[in-house]
This record gives sequence, structure tokens and C-alpha cells, in this order.
Amino acid sequence: MKNCNTVKSVAFLFFLLFFSACSSPKYSPEDLPQIAPKRVIWLKLEKINRENTAISTEILSVQGLENNETRWLLTDAFGAVKARVIATNDGWKNDGFAPPNREARRLFQAIFSEVDKPVLAEKIIELGSDKWRIAPMSE
Repeated sequence: MKNCNTVKSVAFLFFLLFFSACSSPKYSPEDLPQIAPKRVIWLKLEKINRENTAISTEILSVQGLENNETRWLLTDAFGAVKARVIATNDGWKNDGFAPPNREARRLFQAIFSEVDKPVLAEKIIELGSDKWRIAPMSE
């Protein structure tokens, strides 16, 4: 009987860890960028190594929507969608058929405060063990 309880405890712990890994990162509604509806901001994101050399390039489009929502579309350099979500006051919402991308959502949250600045400048941010160079493109 004791062995059965141990197995149940381990199974419960496994499922708890599995589902927590699938959950979306949380943010406060006050953290959302204030972007006018229909305005689109284009950014070039480069994952960089220790020598600040780009190892991958991605394009990010951030579009202002109604109700203080923003649509975030991340593509690789060839245009393949890597993430497509809407940031709402209640959290992330999938937009379309792109699979959930937790790493992209963490990156989006890290640049919330950057996208609604009046003048966007190139910036390097660190997110865990990754370094990203973020540069504005023409709107």
C-alpha cells in the first residue's frame, strides 16, 4: 500500500511539472505596451553569441488593436511563422494556427517596455542564457 502511494505521488508530481512547463508566462496588464490601434511596429531581432555576432535573425511585427491589445507576429528570415499571439489584459491568447511558443512569449514580455517608446533605438537584452539584439525597422 505504501509503494502505491509513492507511485501516485511521483505521477502527480510529474503531471504537475509537465503542465506548469506548458503554461504561459504571466504579466500585469499595466505592463502592456500602449500602441494605437492599426499602428504596426517592425523590429529585427538577432540572437547573438558572446562576440555579439548574429546566430539567427527574426522579424517581429507588433500591431496595436482595440482594448489595449497587441498582436505579436514573429517570423524567421524567410517568413515562416514562429509565433503568433495576442497580448490581452487577461494574458496571452493564441492567434491563428501557430503552435504555442513559450520562449517567444518570454521574449515579447522582455521588450514590452521598448516597443511603445517614441524613438526606438537598437538595444541588447539578455533573457536567461540568450542574448538578443533588437533593432527598429521602418514602420
